Amino acid sequence: MTHHFIGKFRLGQILATPGVLESICEDDRISALTRHHNGDWGEVSENDKAEQ
Repeated sequence: MTHHFIGKFRLGQILATPGVLESICEDDRISALTRHHNGDWGEVSENDKAEQ
């Protein structure tokens, strides 16, 4: 399946380890990647926020 993302930056090539592919379902992987691509990095320190 091919997914197209529109977000804050160009994603480039996306890779996952065999462990990730075995332990996390595709929907959860796509959800996490989409959140990251849209700038939702969860809870981060003030220093990390300043790096955006």
